[in-house]
Amino acid sequence: MKKIILTLTLSATSYVLVAQNRPIDSLKTLLSQSHTSREKIKVWNALSSALLNFRAHQTNIRQAALAYAQNALTLSRKIQYQQGQVTALYLMGRAHLNIAQYTQTIAIANQALKLYKNTCFDSIKTKLYHLVTMALFKKGQSQVAFKKQRQLIRQAQQCDNQVSLYVFLEQYAAFLLWSNNQYGALKALHHALNIAQKLQDQPRKAFILTKIGEIYRQQTNYPEALNYYFESLRIYQKAKDLLNVQRTLRQIGTLYDNADDDRKAVFYFLKSTQVLPNLESDWITYRDMANVYMEMQVYEKALYYGKKAIKLGKSLGAADHNPAILSATGSLGLTYGGLKQYQKAIPLITYALQMFTQKHPWSEAYFRVRYGEMLTAKRDYALAVQQLKKGTALAQKIGYKKYYIRGLQKLYELYKQRQMPTLALVYHERYLTAQRQETRKKTDNVTNSLRFGYLVLQEQTKSEKLQQFIETQTREIRQKQWIIGLTLAGIGLFVMLVVALWFYGRKIRHNHHLLKKQQENILIQNMVLQQNEEEIRTKAELIAQQRDELETALQQLKESDQFKQQMVGMIAHDLKNPLQGIIEMSSMEPSVQNHQIIHQSGKRMLYLLLNMLDTQKLKTQHLKANLAPVALSQLGNLALEQVSWFAQAKQLAVYAHLPQNIVVNADLDLVVRVLVNLLHNAIKYTPNHGQVVLSSTSLEQDFIQVQVTDTGAGIATQDLPYVFEEYYQADHLQGSTGLGLAFCKWAVEAHQGAIGVESVEDQGATFWFSLPLASSQALPSPQASPSPAFTSFYFSEADRAFLQPYLLQLQAQPVYCLSRIKAIIDEIDFEQWPHLKPWRNALEEVLFAANESRYKALLQIRS
Repeated sequence: MKKIILTLTLSATSYVLVAQNRPIDSLKTLLSQSHTSREKIKVWNALSSALLNFRAHQTNIRQAALAYAQNALTLSRKIQYQQGQVTALYLMGRAHLNIAQYTQTIAIANQALKLYKNTCFDSIKTKLYHLVTMALFKKGQSQVAFKKQRQLIRQAQQCDNQVSLYVFLEQYAAFLLWSNNQYGALKALHHALNIAQKLQDQPRKAFILTKIGEIYRQQTNYPEALNYYFESLRIYQKAKDLLNVQRTLRQIGTLYDNADDDRKAVFYFLKSTQVLPNLESDWITYRDMANVYMEMQVYEKALYYGKKAIKLGKSLGAADHNPAILSATGSLGLTYGGLKQYQKAIPLITYALQMFTQKHPWSEAYFRVRYGEMLTAKRDYALAVQQLKKGTALAQKIGYKKYYIRGLQKLYELYKQRQMPTLALVYHERYLTAQRQETRKKTDNVTNSLRFGYLVLQEQTKSEKLQQFIETQTREIRQKQWIIGLTLAGIGLFVMLVVALWFYGRKIRHNHHLLKKQQENILIQNMVLQQNEEEIRTKAELIAQQRDELETALQQLKESDQFKQQMVGMIAHDLKNPLQGIIEMSSMEPSVQNHQIIHQSGKRMLYLLLNMLDTQKLKTQHLKANLAPVALSQLGNLALEQVSWFAQAKQLAVYAHLPQNIVVNADLDLVVRVLVNLLHNAIKYTPNHGQVVLSSTSLEQDFIQVQVTDTGAGIATQDLPYVFEEYYQADHLQGSTGLGLAFCKWAVEAHQGAIGVESVEDQGATFWFSLPLASSQALPSPQASPSPAFTSFYFSEADRAFLQPYLLQLQAQPVYCLSRIKAIIDEIDFEQWPHLKPWRNALEEVLFAANESRYKALLQIRS
């Protein structure tokens, strides 16, 4: 599978499309704004280059690129602009090279090269020669290409053009690799590496290091390959070149995959997807991760990444017959086979094999052998033998040694399992022979790789010593020439100096007198200039200071205006809902319920305005809390009255579990407003038919904690630290002033308490705050005496309609008729109404306690 991944990656990426190309759009805009001929030529050439980089394989894109280059060429010839001509011809040659029109590529490149008069190189000339040699090589004239490339290397050395020499060496190494001359390629790459180090060009150095590592990986010399990969990776990380960091990490993962170190392969594949999230090539990496997990028999993750690869690849434009999509599809089938889900596995594998047959023999061989393994596990031995034999024969034919050996092994194991000793012995012998040959070949590869490395290093050392000797001799010759030149120049200067002094002596006194006068005049002018300069500097500093002050003031005005507009919008949004409720209720028939809703909406508006007014006062401690003993249950009831209409509108169940015997030191108005804010938020973010619970927990050090819990959408983890900050909005779509929770924070802290929130996204939220307890004698009301906790239940209209028939039966029964009451309760379908279970539990507790007053209170349900 390792080699298949390398074979399919290049073909897969050609199917990936991008949504848009902003640089091309910017260049088109720039073209419309160009006025001079040279500006138009440069933009046309830039557009052609961008299109070729974008999608050169598409006919319409390539034709557009050729049209832009032709426009640039025509105008360049008209105004005799050589640079524009050679650039346009290079782009035209590049377009023809992309579609294998090699003869046209060579003709166009040679046409451009004739425009150069000098023999040395610039960047475009280097690229033109690159086109020529590449076209010759791909045309099948490899010997001509090699000869031309060696001539270019010598010419670049003579011109001492290190950048061109680097490019020619790198291309020469590529030709040698395509010709299976890895030793020659290593020599050329090491030479290019020395040039990159000499130029201190880190990107080029990293590129060559990766190329050398790739050769060692192909030779299965994995330790040496890793050394080069990691050195390249460090350079890219230091330069923050994230795209190449991602590519290098993926290459390291591929190396570990080839070396059958699946855990490290997965680690580096996953790490590569985290460098640049949502990169188009990530779907290929996900495909590779799925294959590795499948080999590791971690089938759940294999399924996850396989499906993710297919989904992402298709979303980027990859077709169903894309080789990588087919590979991922076949791997999904093998994964399902590992999970014994053969009905899902077999159609996927057979489809992949059908598409791979005679098109991708490496993939076909791999999937036939693996399919045979799966059929053996399924005990479909006849079909298993057929697939194993086909896969093994194809693997032997194309040189896919790993799965040729694996196929022989599986055939041996199958015949052994079927108790067919003769055939088992035949395939066992073939398996052992092939395995010994492959082991010997791998050993030879590593040995040759080490020998290649040694020879390259030896030649590199000799070359460096020869270069040092040449440089030393050159320096000595230059030093001698320099000394001779200096001597002759010194003699000439001495003669000239004597003659000059003879003429100068006659005028020395006159010139001295004139110089003295000029010196006095210059001194006076310098003093005037210094004064003027100081005045100008002072005025310039004053102007700069005033400009900075004006810019600061202007920025502050803009920010203030923007803040004012945001605040007006948010205040209007917060006041809109209660004001709308007042208007709707006032337009209906007068009733006590409508009067209560209007009253509660008005108080909601008042609380919103007071929150905005009091937040700053509490923050600056200009508003003090008026602490007094008050029952905690009273605070809860007052707050629930203010939000009951809102809960009814959303058909929510609101439960209050507050002990009646708890007395706190609190400012009644401030704490009720805190509770209203928290309850209103809980109801607001809880979907219809949800529930909200108001409860309390005793704390140490004479404090009690009050909690408001909802079943809403919850709060994102990244928003939790900021929800109590002024003007912060965790949900921008809801729109609010962002002052409600800030007010709660300052109000609670005014009571020496604490406030916080606990939430998991999509699982609701719990807001809590603590209040100081008052002494048990502080409230002489009977409610202050110890008594069991009292729980209030609030029901929606739908809840009341559902319970009404049962309530009439329960109200007719006295509390001591346990069996009858229990029978009525059992008739209620609490599974369909699970949020009513707390009410049922409270009712059963009252029955067993024979508390008649509490029993009647629970039957008087309220909304």
